[in-house]
Amino acid sequence: MSFARRLRTDAKFRLVVLLVAGASALTTGVAIAGAVGLIQGPRSGPETTAEPTPTPDPTPSVAPPTTAAVAASFSGWSSESPSAGVSAEGGAPADGAIALLLDARNGAASLSQPLEVQPGTEYSISISARAAGAEPAAVSLNIDADEPWTQLIETDSDEWQEYSWTYVTGSDQSILNLRLTANAESGSIRVDSARAISPDGADLVQNGSFEQYEAARQLTNTSLVMPTHQAMLGVAWQAPLLAWSIEDHTGAQLKSGEVSPAGGISVLPLGDLSQGFYSATIADPAGTAEPISTTFMVLDKDLTKRDSVDDRFGVMIHVDRDYYSQSGAIAAQLGFGTVRTDVRWAHVETTQGQYDFPENLNSGIHDLESNRLDVLPVSAFRNPFYDNNRVPSSDEALAAYASYTDALIAQYGVNAVEIFNEFNNPPVNNSACGPTPECYMQLLRANANRVHESHPGTLVVGPANAHKDDAFLTSLYQQGALDYLDVVSFHPYDYDYGDNKGAEFLVESLNQAHDRIKEYNNGESKPIWLTELGWSSTLVKTDELQADYLVRAQAISLGNGVERFYWYDLVNDHLNFLDHEGNFGLVRRASDTVPTFQPKLAAMAQAILVSKIGGKTYSAQDELNAVSYSYAFGSGESTTRVAWATSPTTVSFAAKSAVTLTDQYGAVSQLEPVKGKITVTLDGQTVYLDGTLGPAEVVE
Repeated sequence: MSFARRLRTDAKFRLVVLLVAGASALTTGVAIAGAVGLIQGPRSGPETTAEPTPTPDPTPSVAPPTTAAVAASFSGWSSESPSAGVSAEGGAPADGAIALLLDARNGAASLSQPLEVQPGTEYSISISARAAGAEPAAVSLNIDADEPWTQLIETDSDEWQEYSWTYVTGSDQSILNLRLTANAESGSIRVDSARAISPDGADLVQNGSFEQYEAARQLTNTSLVMPTHQAMLGVAWQAPLLAWSIEDHTGAQLKSGEVSPAGGISVLPLGDLSQGFYSATIADPAGTAEPISTTFMVLDKDLTKRDSVDDRFGVMIHVDRDYYSQSGAIAAQLGFGTVRTDVRWAHVETTQGQYDFPENLNSGIHDLESNRLDVLPVSAFRNPFYDNNRVPSSDEALAAYASYTDALIAQYGVNAVEIFNEFNNPPVNNSACGPTPECYMQLLRANANRVHESHPGTLVVGPANAHKDDAFLTSLYQQGALDYLDVVSFHPYDYDYGDNKGAEFLVESLNQAHDRIKEYNNGESKPIWLTELGWSSTLVKTDELQADYLVRAQAISLGNGVERFYWYDLVNDHLNFLDHEGNFGLVRRASDTVPTFQPKLAAMAQAILVSKIGGKTYSAQDELNAVSYSYAFGSGESTTRVAWATSPTTVSFAAKSAVTLTDQYGAVSQLEPVKGKITVTLDGQTVYLDGTLGPAEVVE
């Protein structure tokens, strides 16, 4: 089956209240924190001759959310939702401090409670409900008895409304099962004040206002990438008092305060924070548990709402690993247009000659496509049924590998497929033939012929070398590989580990790569995709340097003829921050207390890069000196320059009007010309200059 790219639309919400004779089950405040102090901390950025004046923030059109919800179990109620979707929500209940939130976007969400009733007796049943999204909510009351009885109410109101009915029990009915269920393809609804009143005025529903619940101590945010003016942190913590503080990326404390959680859920409204990268710490002053710490981002642009995505910006993921679950949203929020993932042959052809794509792979690809991400699968690596589980080299195994690649493309309808990964790297390649160009050539030929015949619109990408390995590429070209490859890919990890000299080696490397292709392709170039390159934050010692190199590598690559750049990788592969291989990610893995992806500085740098040059083609490079770089993207007044220097250098640009300067982490200022020039001191952190600029020069 093929997954078509689509966004979820026309979601309909349904709350079903079921009273079922003889069955068991039913479903089911937030304190808003104020800042105690506001401390203005230093901001890092370039030195300028003109006095920068802060760009005024736009007037907020929306306020931060005032509610927060956490997955919970409720006293007196039984859950019938193995896929979760049942939460305690604080901030805007109809009664008390907590309401029930039923979220059915990932499957039906349900709670139930059996009530002891008297036969032949009239009861008053009531609930309060409100829509939890932009779409209408349908509220249905069903009684499964000898004569089924149904009431249906629809609402699109975000205000609480009470619904009430009377129900007369059957002549032999002693149990009434009250069931709350949200059934919908996507959507959610809030419920509160569930009551069943007997003739003597007694309420039979236990915990009908959902105040008694159990939940993990954690942040409640589903994303830590938030729009400007809508930033907030939700906290579930049963404590009488919590202290919190917010720091910017330099470590300067900006805000702090205390909050008394109402019903065990608090909201920290942070809508006054400007675009930037921040960290937060929430603690119980009584010391009953370890503090909760996290990072988060605030962005002026919602990169998921662009008219079109930019597939020059890509990232590597491992879609079938559990810690990548639902990672499509964070990739889209950071501005990526394409993702690369390995799709392992051994996981699909588990019965010889049959292809069974596992559900975690299917759902992962679907998640990516739902977030408007183009998918570049790597057809990898070997299968136990062929060549004794070694990388294919026999005719039979090569043909089987090509058949798998064919099935992979048919399954997901992808625009391109990469043939193997780092064939020239012996730890990856256990082929009986060996890791030589000749051995890759036979594998490439078998796959490319099948792809071009069966899927003529699908690009064949390779060889995905470890390092650039010019000798390997040259030998492939001499054997005619360029006749089979639509795109040349390699992974230029050609920096000296630990030298911290940055990404500038790519300039010479990419120019040489283009020249080599032309040498063996009748003077014509071919597209180059860097399908892996990254720096571990452990290798370069700091998250700051990882962010620096990320921006510089992409600016250099796009300015030197690379069509796509895939950062390695999206999510840290390990929790140990000292593990080299495990810290290439842009975000950290979810944890018990922060159950969503936590951005690193490089994530913020990536989002700002895309927000500044996304959709703008490379146009020119300013001539400066050997340590200074300035690449221009776009044209005319929409031109954006990406500029930095590997050692501090002051440069000037001719300018007739004000220029907008944005630093690597999104702080914005205006530079007014002085005597027809703006002057900026560049260092290893990239700055973006928006506006019409004339010739540039280094200031001695």
